Amino acid sequence: MNFKCAARLSCAVFATLLSVSSLAAEEMSGACPADTSKSSINHARWLADFEIVKEAIAARSPNLDWQVSRGLDLFTLSARTEAALSNAVDDANARVTLNRFIARFADGHMRLTWPKLEQNTTPPLRHENFCMANNYWDGADEFELARHLPGFKALARHEKWSAAGAIDTSYGPVGVLRVPLFSPNVEHCEAALAELEISQGETCDEDCAEQVRAKADDLFLFDIRSAITAVQREEAVILLVDIADNGGGSDLSIATARMLAGNSVPTPRLGIDRTPERARDIQERITYLREAMSNASDSERKILGEYVSALDAALEDLSRDCGRQHIWSGAPAACSSSVSGPFYASGLTPRELDTDTRAKPWAITVSSTARYDYEPGLWKGDLAVLVDGGTASSAELFAAMLQDHGATVIGSPTVGASCGWNMARKTIELPYSGGRLDIPNCARFRRDGSNEIDGISPDVFVGFKDFDTATQRQSRLAARWPIIASTIFTVDKN
Repeated sequence: MNFKCAARLSCAVFATLLSVSSLAAEEMSGACPADTSKSSINHARWLADFEIVKEAIAARSPNLDWQVSRGLDLFTLSARTEAALSNAVDDANARVTLNRFIARFADGHMRLTWPKLEQNTTPPLRHENFCMANNYWDGADEFELARHLPGFKALARHEKWSAAGAIDTSYGPVGVLRVPLFSPNVEHCEAALAELEISQGETCDEDCAEQVRAKADDLFLFDIRSAITAVQREEAVILLVDIADNGGGSDLSIATARMLAGNSVPTPRLGIDRTPERARDIQERITYLREAMSNASDSERKILGEYVSALDAALEDLSRDCGRQHIWSGAPAACSSSVSGPFYASGLTPRELDTDTRAKPWAITVSSTARYDYEPGLWKGDLAVLVDGGTASSAELFAAMLQDHGATVIGSPTVGASCGWNMARKTIELPYSGGRLDIPNCARFRRDGSNEIDGISPDVFVGFKDFDTATQRQSRLAARWPIIASTIFTVDKN
């Protein structure tokens, strides 16, 4: 899930979104026939790579059935892509064809990358700074929108991001919490190093880096708590969480949602991939939990036994031969593209464990957020969430959790990146073209059964456009603010 640290997801999926929008106006009919007598393209090898792509998607994509149910015609898409590759005039044309094929899936986490055509002779940069070398975010927060609304005053300010503010309205004060990324930034990393007494030039192995990350996560959550406290002093009755252009991050989004709304807020159900890597992961969890049962109390043993039984059933389902390669010829598969079971965005349970259980050695295996030190339910008033076309991945999870819990979502539809990777990703290598295919290994399904890959639809729309500058989005939000303020103060939360 930690899809983005230094680089923003909104940038990472930018090319994919461009492809999707361009394809909306044209059917993929393939490249125009041309005289290829002088072309060096090897059509057979490109077609062989295409078969690898299709095989990987059919076997690995947990979102595929949902995409088909929304109208994706796999047979036609495959046939037209094959024709286009057969008529490609050169390698560049073939790469465009495969990019368009991937864009049809409208999945922000599914993407092809290509090797650079020219060797970069510039020597690689050496990172002396631990935080930069480990991809802690150090970017400017260009798309903070709420702080530019009329009547805004800053309550807490950090160098890299504005944590809290308040807006006076005729209905009452609105608190503002800005979260540009659900991941600690360089400041948090540097503070963590200082607390752990680790110098920037000191060797820091994998265990050391994990300690720094854990401390930086705690400092991130401390800043969130400080921001909430600052807003509470203003006696605001509504908190507006600004996650515009927030490209995701980590499970800190879950912890933040529960800090605001309490541990009763469930995380959505996951569908997971049908892969050998997943089978090994589940088996390892089963083995670990069985070992934990041997030293557990009777009550614990009962709870752990329920998790083991559910995982056993999921493993049995995963081992089925589904015959999914036939889907490209129009034949139905013998089973779904994803495996269901005791899988949620937060682990094996949709809700946080109680305080005593969180202290158990096996707690993190059951709940991914058990490793965080946070206090749930700090905010007692209503909630609103500001999103836009740059809100993606775990930021979409945050918005979905709170919207399903009664919060009002404001802005424009989000990216629709949904779940990315909740275990190590496996990149598919294309042997001829050198392309690298990434496929998400999980899918998130909301309370109403819908897939987050469709994006989060706001309750109150603002006319943001995909290519708006930050200033343009600020202007559009300000123009709609009187109506928005009226809505969020009068909307029925029941």
